[in-house]
Amino acid sequence: MSKHKITTDSNYFDSRYAGEDRDDNNANELSVQPDGGDEKRLSLLLTNWDADGHEFDNTFSLTKEEARLLGSLLTSWGQDER
Repeated sequence: MSKHKITTDSNYFDSRYAGEDRDDNNANELSVQPDGGDEKRLSLLLTNWDADGHEFDNTFSLTKEEARLLGSLLTSWGQDER
C-alpha cells in the first residue's frame, strides 16, 4: 500500500495510510458513507491494525444534524490559513 490513499465519490470517502508515525506506525483507515439501513444517518468506520495484522473496527452512526455540525467544523478548519 502506498503511504496515503484517498478514494472518494459523491457518496463515499475513504482515507487509508500505512506507517502513520503520529501514533503506533500501523495502518489506519477512515470510511464515511450514507448508512444503507437508514437514509437519515451517516456511517463512519475507523479501522486500526496492530503490529500482528489484526484489524480493530469502530463504527459510528451520525444523524444529519450531527453530520452538519461535523461538516461545519471541517469547513472552518479547512479554511483556516494557520
